[in-house]
Amino acid sequence: MDDVYITTKCGTLKGKIETDYKGNAYYSFRGIPYAKPPLGSTSSRPFKLQGHDNVDGSEDCLFVNVYTPNLGNRSNSLLPVMCWIHGGGFLSGSGNSDWYGPDYLLKENVVLVTINYRLGILGFLNFDNPALDVPGNAGFKDQVMALRWIQENIRCFGGDPNNVTIFGNSSGGISVHLLVLSSLAKGLFHKAIMQSGTALGSWSDGKRSVEYLEIAFNIKASEETFLKLLQKMPIEEIMELQSKIPDICTAYSQRPFGPVVESYTSKSSFILEEPLTILRSGTYNDVSLMIGYTSRECLLIHFMNRNANVPNKGLDIITDFEMEIPRTLNVIKGTSLSKRMAEKIKFFYLGNKEWADEIKSQYYLLKTDNMFIWPIQKNLRYHAKSSTNPTYFYRMSIDTSINLFKRSINIKLPGVSHGDELGYLFKRSRIPPPLPNSLEMNGIERFTKLWTNFARTGNPNPTECTSLIDVHWKPIDKCNLHYLDIGENLTVGVNPDENRVRFWNELEILSLGDSKL
Repeated sequence: MDDVYITTKCGTLKGKIETDYKGNAYYSFRGIPYAKPPLGSTSSRPFKLQGHDNVDGSEDCLFVNVYTPNLGNRSNSLLPVMCWIHGGGFLSGSGNSDWYGPDYLLKENVVLVTINYRLGILGFLNFDNPALDVPGNAGFKDQVMALRWIQENIRCFGGDPNNVTIFGNSSGGISVHLLVLSSLAKGLFHKAIMQSGTALGSWSDGKRSVEYLEIAFNIKASEETFLKLLQKMPIEEIMELQSKIPDICTAYSQRPFGPVVESYTSKSSFILEEPLTILRSGTYNDVSLMIGYTSRECLLIHFMNRNANVPNKGLDIITDFEMEIPRTLNVIKGTSLSKRMAEKIKFFYLGNKEWADEIKSQYYLLKTDNMFIWPIQKNLRYHAKSSTNPTYFYRMSIDTSINLFKRSINIKLPGVSHGDELGYLFKRSRIPPPLPNSLEMNGIERFTKLWTNFARTGNPNPTECTSLIDVHWKPIDKCNLHYLDIGENLTVGVNPDENRVRFWNELEILSLGDSKL
């Protein structure tokens, strides 16, 4: 691989000329610092870098990776920019190319940027005391800083700063939604894709940090004391401390460290109101959207609980159906209302059957509905009411050998797992590309063309129908959720999963005390 150098506002950068799976050359620039954490790793605001030279990916700080098929910076040749925000529950993950290789997207003539941001305690510690300057959401402020870096520098990589699409999966999808809702990110992007994530979900936000720190340190103390303790600790000790927090890795818990509504206003405030309040008011960044989910998101619970060393918890917890009531309904466990709602959930999904292995599929459907499908469709309805730009809705049902999450947990139940779309958008290292014209490669061609068409114009439909994209995908409207089902073939429809979503809507009405149920 040959070296290549470019000059940006931040200095000279060294990259590589690489080849994709088809042998086409592209330029990769890995490990470019876009900011550095402030003194004290738990502080809230990253610092802007003033300049750096000869960066080769070895700097230990917040960084982006940039992949481009074109280094020309003339206005008439600039390419759409797609900025990927990785998932991982605000606890783990990275934007590195082992998981998010650029090959499939670059062939569609876009510039791909993948970013890293602070996670866990370092990214989402929050305190209520304004004097401590730790309001929370530092990881999101990192993302904002990365988007500012793109605005200032992406032209040097052949990218168009006036045509930036943010997209992400899972907690990355939640990040995208919160960037849409945050005034701090205004003007930094022009389109957004939320894959299996919304800020309206029961697992989408965090709690105040003190209650978790009391558990981890096994002491009662003030916010100031906890901050001083953390600032004296090396990163390795902070990570060990974080691992002591109960339910840190489980799939269905509220995030111990995740998004919070900041308790006081500052120049760097990211979110000061509940996401639902912002959506209802219409005071968000009104851009074209693409939003969707997979058919059985919560097959992932097998994977999550295995990693958390609680292999049976996902199955045992179903005996307590009060746990399945979305936290966003604010129903107090143990009350008559809670017990009544729990019985309705049990009967709706399992009927009169007792828990047994043969109805695992219904359990995963229940979790998929209350964690993903219901809140995502709720989000769609609010955007349909208040947005002046189109919103496109998809559901993924294609199930092949590159549905890597489902294959990794070796589960034979029907449906497509959380994260399974990633194999159709990004090339994984050490996994060879599928054969031409295979079901897998056709899926890759469809996903990448739909996603990059949207990034280019705000409309995922091609200018003319092709053999691979032979339907017209309508945006949603105030009356109907038009959607595209991405299966072995493409099909269009209206209001998917309607009966199950109606059930959760009725539960919400019941929680408000206005129902005939």
